[in-house]
Amino acid sequence: MPMKINAVVPIRYQDCFDAGGSPKFVLKKKVLWEYTFDQILREVDVLDQVIIAYDDQRFEPFLTNCLDHPKFIGYFRPPFLSDKNISNLDVLAHVSSWAQNNGKGSDYLMLLEITHPLRPQGIIQQVTAAVRKHPVDSLVTVYPVHYNFWRQDERGRITRMQGHGDNAKINMHQEIAGICSLFRHDLLQTDTPYGEEIDMVPIERFWATIDVRDEEGLWLAEAYLNKIKK
Repeated sequence: MPMKINAVVPIRYQDCFDAGGSPKFVLKKKVLWEYTFDQILREVDVLDQVIIAYDDQRFEPFLTNCLDHPKFIGYFRPPFLSDKNISNLDVLAHVSSWAQNNGKGSDYLMLLEITHPLRPQGIIQQVTAAVRKHPVDSLVTVYPVHYNFWRQDERGRITRMQGHGDNAKINMHQEIAGICSLFRHDLLQTDTPYGEEIDMVPIERFWATIDVRDEEGLWLAEAYLNKIKK
């Protein structure tokens, strides 16, 4: 039976709109979430369905173009999934359960956060191809760390952890799951959603990891887009 992969885009109204109801973040005259939706549309052939998990009906006028596509589904998620202590993995677990119970289930769910507007082109195809070739419990996008860390233990002893900067044996990677990570449906319902067999997709270029959650991130993303335009 062919492997099924659904993408999930979790969006919260309070993150995306200001008090007046206008989009909070606009990047080069496009609202932030359009970058993620545009990339999905370019690579949607490798996905079975795309579930937009939104929490406020005021979002719906902004989702019309996407929801007209046959592979896109809007899911009006319950309010508790927008609480501060709820993670995107919690949202994935809930959406996965809802999808299975409504005939829209899949083997894997892909997390795509709208705060990563500059994710590498082709990353959706790359990640889906990798897991189809070598199925794992989770496939996580990461950023290789090219500097060193200092660690202090409970006794106050200091240890230098050498990373790529010294060509040492320790390879450090920063988890940035929201760029484009995959999780097995059945494991999302457990206390170990990453599972035991985990693979990584390194994102080598810093610009692709920019996280636009505040004005500083937005400024950095705009600076990069201005640079490549020149």
